[in-house]
Amino acid sequence: MNRPQRCRLRAGLLTLALCGTMLAFAGTASADVAPPEPQLYGEEVGTPGSGFVPAPDGEGENINGGALMLAAYGVFWVLILGYVGTLASRARRDSAEMGALKRQVTDLEDRLDEIEKGA
Repeated sequence: MNRPQRCRLRAGLLTLALCGTMLAFAGTASADVAPPEPQLYGEEVGTPGSGFVPAPDGEGENINGGALMLAAYGVFWVLILGYVGTLASRARRDSAEMGALKRQVTDLEDRLDEIEKGA
């Protein structure tokens, strides 16, 4: 298997793994589960000293947790893919540098052979 085929195979497997992971967590992100009723050591909720006082209806913030979690997953995958991209770029650069070094070594060996034959 040549190098371009291996790269395509790796990219396909990575894409498949990412899609599978996203599908696996999609059900948990969209699950609509009611939170449990808060209780502190048997005290009634809202009594002084219980540590929890519910906000009156209509006040406070209403943040959609599912949307925040999906945004967090999106940021996470963008960062991961960016990191993988930088690794691939470094690998290409190192491969090109190794090719240049191999050509230099081959040229030096050829010159050495010419010198040995001429001497």
